[in-house]
Formats: sequence, structure tokens, C-alpha cells
Amino acid sequence: MDRRQFWQISAAGLAGSIGATGVGGSSTTRTGSASLRKGMPATPGTKNAARVIRLHAPYATNLENTRYVDLAAVLVWNERDGALEWQVDVPSPGDYQASVCCAVAMEGWQVEVSSASSRVGAALPKTEGFYWDRRLNFQRVPSSGVLNLPAGKVTINLRARQAVSFEVPENFWSYPNPTFLLRSLELTPMAGLAEIANEEQRARTRRASAAWLADCGYGVMFHWNSRSAPRHGPRKGYPDAVRDFDVAAFTEMVQRTGGKYVLINTGWADPCCPAPIQSWEKFFPGWTARRDLIADVAEGLGRHGVRLMLYFPSHVLVWGEDYQRLDKTSPEELIDVHREILTEMGRRYGRSVSGYWFDGWGFLSVKFPGISDEEFFDFCKIGNPDRIIALSNWIFPLENPWQDYFAGDLGTIENPPKARYIEDGPGKGIPQHCAVTIDEPNWAHEALEAPIARPRFTDEQLTKYIQACLNVKVPVTLNMGILQDGKAGEATISQLEVLRRQVRGE
Repeated sequence: MDRRQFWQISAAGLAGSIGATGVGGSSTTRTGSASLRKGMPATPGTKNAARVIRLHAPYATNLENTRYVDLAAVLVWNERDGALEWQVDVPSPGDYQASVCCAVAMEGWQVEVSSASSRVGAALPKTEGFYWDRRLNFQRVPSSGVLNLPAGKVTINLRARQAVSFEVPENFWSYPNPTFLLRSLELTPMAGLAEIANEEQRARTRRASAAWLADCGYGVMFHWNSRSAPRHGPRKGYPDAVRDFDVAAFTEMVQRTGGKYVLINTGWADPCCPAPIQSWEKFFPGWTARRDLIADVAEGLGRHGVRLMLYFPSHVLVWGEDYQRLDKTSPEELIDVHREILTEMGRRYGRSVSGYWFDGWGFLSVKFPGISDEEFFDFCKIGNPDRIIALSNWIFPLENPWQDYFAGDLGTIENPPKARYIEDGPGKGIPQHCAVTIDEPNWAHEALEAPIARPRFTDEQLTKYIQACLNVKVPVTLNMGILQDGKAGEATISQLEVLRRQVRGE
């Protein structure tokens, strides 16, 4: 799943980019989505006894009074009492802390996690976060006590009950119910706590400083890609659009917005790259360009002290144009594709590219558990050890400490962050960051013969939100619709000129 798909199933302005997604029906006995389950290990688990076992929704079987949201990796409860189970490959016997990653919109939910030999429980509080809609505020809630598990194949059950009666309409995404959504169940080996803590500490000490990002206050983002629409007429071919992109006009427009950094796409729905990257061409023939637009944009922005960051759709770098390819991809292939591309690009652009933002990582962590997070972190730093990276996990709790700043894939402005750093969980200490789309709800402007959408928020709403973020040193990336020729919407530019004067005094 990517940006347009999540937008289609959530009412809060989160995002997606490749077609529609479906919602499975309620059943007393059914497995998770075949589209995600196909090609996945028969039993989730890990060979590393000091690694957290994450039981995501696609692995679950025997769903009772629950509903699976395809590709978003979420189970929702249709009734006051529902259950599911996983078949787990436990690497080492011992005690395991069970934590529930969930969104809870109503008091009264109780969760019980059990195996054949032990059980634990947890009372779930209302979850808090960025969103007014509590169904989208996911948190990690630990259970009381621990599960004692043997090594090998184990069945883990989860049952959730609600003491308050409620009804769920058929179109549940447009209604305040359901009140309990499950992302995953995590099993943390007690014997591995010291090693897990050491890894998190090692990740913290190796992070590059994101202070410059916080000092920028806000920047602008453009989903400019092979599907970007012209103002009128048919689209140009992608290489021709790259060739004709007016960097000088683009740079001038960025200056008008007051953005101190630019985040721009390499790929999105298609595996397109606006530069002659040989490794990219190797994996995705025909999707590169002769002109090095990345270098030209970096140079143009750099003359005015504006930094460049790159967006990568990691999920698209796995499946390319063939979405079925995902089912045939191994974790080794996933890493190899990223290693070759990021090594070449890192060496080519060096310090002219200050950061990366990886989309779809929350999806890949479900599909490919056990990816070497530290190895991936290392080759993101090639050519620039100070380059900062973020791995988008959408609205779900972070599962990977090996990143320099929070992706903050929020889509909309609701509750501004209250602190500069994430305060708990594996992401503890990671600097906060928010990514917001301020005109096009689907992030990119793809519709032919249609104007760029007008600003979604009033000048006052946007200024108030940005100022609240700046007060706690949390940077905000403002995504703007952009035409194929590199021009943005004039109404949005005018709004950002107001923002620039209000918060920068320029």
C-alpha cells in the first residue's frame, strides 16, 4: 500500500498512490488478506532470540468478529467481543512481554493474550496522538505480566472485549466506530532486553544531527513524477518532462514560499528517476532520464541556501510496475535493490543531498520481517555521513530505531506535537517532524485538464499550526501540488507567502 490507498480508506487525510484498496467482510473463520499473505512465511518469527517478534494482522488466522483492512495491516473489531490467533515460530524458550499496537477510541476495552501455557491481560486506555479521530491514533500498550513460551511452533491467541454497547454501521470508516483497531501484537523476549536496549542506544549514538532541519522551521515537498499532469493537453513522456523542467523558475517559486528545504520525488506510483542512475536503469529499464535533474535542482536551490532532500518509494523499488512481483521478492533482493541504488546515488550526490524520506517502510516491515535495519542505515549514509533519513511507518508506532528523524506522514493538520523528540518506545529520542499536504489531498496532481486544488486550510489555520510546531522546534514539510512543467498552484504559493511573512518576517 502507498499514499493514495491509505487516503481512500481513512477520513483523516492520510495517503496512498496505486489504486483502490478493499475491506474484507466479517467472518467467524477466515484468514487474512490473500494479497498480503501470499508469499509470506508460514509462521512469523525471527532467528534472533534478542529480536522483537511482531505479529502483524496479515499473519493472523481464525478471525472471529473482526474485519481485516486490506494492505493497511489493520484489524478492526465488529463486535464487543472478538478474537484471532497466530501460529508463531518462537526462536528461544522463555518469558516474553506482550504489547498491543492499537488505536482505541472508547474506554472499556480489555485485551487477553494467551498461549497453551500462559496468559496475560491489559486494560486499554483511549489512545492519544496527532489526530482528532482516535481511530487513527495508534500506540503501543504493554500487558501486565509475561507469557512463558517454549521454542518452536506456538499458537498465540488475542481476544479483545468491550464493556460498552455500540453498533457499527456498514460504512464504518465514515463513522466514529469501530472503537478498537489492531496493528500488531509484539512479543519482546525478556532475556534479550539488554541486547535490544544496546541496539537502541547504538542507533541513537549513530544518528546524524537533524538540528538543521528543526532550524529550517518548514520546507516544501513536491510529488513530481511520471504521472504529474500538465496544465492542458496530454502528458509528455517522462524523459521529455525531465529535460524540459525549468529549474530557475522552480527555484524562484520555492523562494516565494519561504521553504528552507525541498523534498522531491524519485518515483511514486511508477519507479521513475529523474536522473541517469545506472543501477536504477538496471532494475527498472526505461524509467530514468538523460538529464540529471536532481543535480540541477540541488545546484539551483543551493545558490539560495535551500537544502535538497529526496523521497524514495521503497515499496515501488520492490515491485516496480509489476505489483505481483512483491510476492516473489526475498528480503535479500529488497536489500540488494536499495543497496545498489542508494550506493550509486549517495556517491554521485554526496553532500548536495541532505536527507532521504522513505515511503512504504511500514508495509515492507510487515512483508519482510527481519530486514537488517542497521545495514540499511549504513548505505543510506554513503557519500554523506551527515545525511538524515526517515522511514515512514504511517500512523503506526515506530518499529525501527535506525533513523535520524520521524517521517511524520500525517497528511493533515490537527493536534500539533508537544515536544521536539518522541518521548517513548523504540523511537524514543528521535526528532519529531510533520509532513502535511496543503492542497492536493492525494499528494500529487495527476488529473488531466484540471487545476491544482485550492488550499485545504485557511491562512490562519496553517499559520497557527506551523507556529505551534516551531515553538517546540518541530519542522513541518508542506506538500504542494505541482504541474508537469514544475509550476505549483498560485493560490497555494500566495498562502505560503502569507505564512512566510507571518513566521519569518520576510
